[in-house]
Amino acid sequence: QNENYSELISHMLAEIILLFERYSSPAEQTVKSLDYISSYISEYYNQTIDFNQLAKLSGYSPDHFRHVFSKGKGVSPKQFQINKRLEKSAEFLSGSKKSCTEIAYLCGFSSSAQFSKMFSDKYGISPNRFRRKNQ
Repeated sequence: QNENYSELISHMLAEIILLFERYSSPAEQTVKSLDYISSYISEYYNQTIDFNQLAKLSGYSPDHFRHVFSKGKGVSPKQFQINKRLEKSAEFLSGSKKSCTEIAYLCGFSSSAQFSKMFSDKYGISPNRFRRKNQ
């Protein structure tokens, strides 16, 4: 045996394991990637997210990224973000005294009118009525 035989074997084994993981379970990697992306969107829901950059970081083209995300999560990445914004706004409406305009901007909506329209479309009730009903 050569002087560095065990180190060489260790490095070769690590490389084989990495290659095996890379090629043996692409579906599992996709799930982990989607979980990471979902967590990222959930954390930064109220900010402008560059979905093309997220796609690039995930190793996908923008179109394939939208397809993979939609297949895995049931909605497009943008709709996932909008749903998060609406969920958070419902929490604010139920648990704070902030105005609807403040909540709209805190949750990343460009205007209170946009917020009110999207909220009403999703929940079937205006933000003010939702607040009165849930406080």
